[in-house]
Amino acid sequence: MQIVADYRAPLPHIPDTSTNTETAPGRSPASGHKEYRVKPAPRKVLVPDLVGKTVESAKRILRLKQLALGSIFYRESLEQAGMVMAQNPLPKKGLRVAAGSPVTLVVSRSMLAVVPDVVGRTVSDARPVLQKAGFLTGSVVPDSFVSSGKVRRQHPVAGDSARRGSAVDLTVTDASPEPKAPEANQELVTYLAAA
Repeated sequence: MQIVADYRAPLPHIPDTSTNTETAPGRSPASGHKEYRVKPAPRKVLVPDLVGKTVESAKRILRLKQLALGSIFYRESLEQAGMVMAQNPLPKKGLRVAAGSPVTLVVSRSMLAVVPDVVGRTVSDARPVLQKAGFLTGSVVPDSFVSSGKVRRQHPVAGDSARRGSAVDLTVTDASPEPKAPEANQELVTYLAAA
């Protein structure tokens, strides 16, 4: 059967249906010979409220409601990562959409990250570790009491949560060799030791 025209009209006596009106091949519409095929209209389902749910939970709910997962967009937030912050279409009271319709989600991406431990590393070794975790190297303050050239303290400390892109300040021990006593002082020390 070749479809000459596709016209959908609801049939009032059969709920949730429509008809395709087709002219039979070789016959003119004026002859009054038409074939009707009844198709169920797309099933309508309620749009669920997914805000506040995890992405995995939202995916399960969409499958159960026979809806498709649309695009996922991420927005930085101080909230827990992986939570649905917004959706489209919105779950308005009584809103029904065709089964299989996509639902777009906006999901939180944490602005916070765990500060890595860089104590005991050189500044040149600490920088890439901080960058990989999403942090900048802040001020580098020398500590002249100890001589090793390594990070002695950091702020914020390792394990704390801090905003991505913020700076981690480092206190670094001085790697220069201990200063030698001038020769005149050395002679005085030798003289005092002999006395």
